[in-house]
Amino acid sequence: DGVNGAKSSQSQMMTFKAPSQDELIKERNESTDNIKDKMKDAMKMAEDIKEEIARLKKELAQKKKVDWSDKEQMKQLLEKNKELLKELEEIKKENEAKAEKEKEFKKMDESILEKQKELQELMDKLLTPEMKEMLEEMQKMMEEQMKKEDAEKMLEKMDLENEDIEKQLERDLEIFKEMDFQMKMQDAIDKLDTLQKKQEDLQEQSEQKETNTEELEEKQEELNKEFEDLKEKME
Repeated sequence: DGVNGAKSSQSQMMTFKAPSQDELIKERNESTDNIKDKMKDAMKMAEDIKEEIARLKKELAQKKKVDWSDKEQMKQLLEKNKELLKELEEIKKENEAKAEKEKEFKKMDESILEKQKELQELMDKLLTPEMKEMLEEMQKMMEEQMKKEDAEKMLEKMDLENEDIEKQLERDLEIFKEMDFQMKMQDAIDKLDTLQKKQEDLQEQSEQKETNTEELEEKQEELNKEFEDLKEKME
């Protein structure tokens, strides 16, 4: 600088280490298990809501008008439906993020890509405008004087929506499991190919005597372990 003279500066290089194949598979398996668990949770939520709707419909059938207790139960159902909608949105987002990451690091088989596309389209159908409209309509009804006929119609509508959600989630989960199986099979094929190449390289080193015997034996033991690990995963 002007007072102390010239100063040298050195910029720090940021290094990015790409994740290994095994790390990517581990991360993907964790993400897959998480999405599957959330799908099962959402199915259970839809099932519980349907049971509560059935109970409330039965109670209303024995009354002439909606009382405070009925309205409170309707409020609880509204909140549970909002939670279900939020869970479905999270599942959709997580699946999209998982698909994008997979495409970024690995070229996917065409049949797996087709299944992923089908799954995403089905998930889009879960979050229907009708579901959101129903919740808005129900919220508005809560703020007004509720008639028995209106409450019964709303419960019937909610029942049908939740039944559709439950059925769609069952189908989505099956497709998701099929896709997961295909991907694991592809991973196993890729890993086997990698191990075979390693075995060929090791054989070549042995024949050319480029590496000492002890080191070759250690490498062969490591390779045998990798083959054994792969065999266990495929069983």
